[in-house]
Amino acid sequence: MTSSALVTTPLVLTCTALLMVMDFILVLIARRIILRDQFLQLRGELVVFSGVFFLLVWIFAMLLAWDWFYSYIFPPWARYLLPPIFGISYTFLAIGMAWLSVKLPGSPASSWCLLGGLEGLLSHLFAIYVLGAASKPPIMQGADQLSVLIFAIFEKCFYWSLILLAVRLPRRGGKRVRGKSDPAELEVNS
Repeated sequence: MTSSALVTTPLVLTCTALLMVMDFILVLIARRIILRDQFLQLRGELVVFSGVFFLLVWIFAMLLAWDWFYSYIFPPWARYLLPPIFGISYTFLAIGMAWLSVKLPGSPASSWCLLGGLEGLLSHLFAIYVLGAASKPPIMQGADQLSVLIFAIFEKCFYWSLILLAVRLPRRGGKRVRGKSDPAELEVNS
């Protein structure tokens, strides 16, 4: 990354618009294919996968963006300790989100995704206004803090939607494969 590279407000807003479209599609898909009883069955897998997902995200973030972004907002020890800390923290957060998704009215799948956006808002309020994530790194000098905060809502909704669909889709596909190759079902259907 060159020292002259800047994240600009128009770039952030363009990326936000793209994420809005993708989030809309992903939430609609999740709402359609994951009913309440299915969501209840997925909760354990969601919790585990969420922790692993964010552990990996933070490992790659610290490896790829430490020098030009994270070193400006975190102390040196954070490069190695934050990935497991965040992996564990997001595991516990997923427990709360799964519980709350079922308690809220409507589709738990939609609630899960929207709660992910709320988590993005809250975590990035802290990152932007306490840690200086939108002001301290030189690369961020061209972006308005509010636009970065709005982007974070849709970014996290995207991540949490991917987690939900990644847990659900293999299970759905696995049933189709098992259904076609299970000799007991073939005899019953014949």
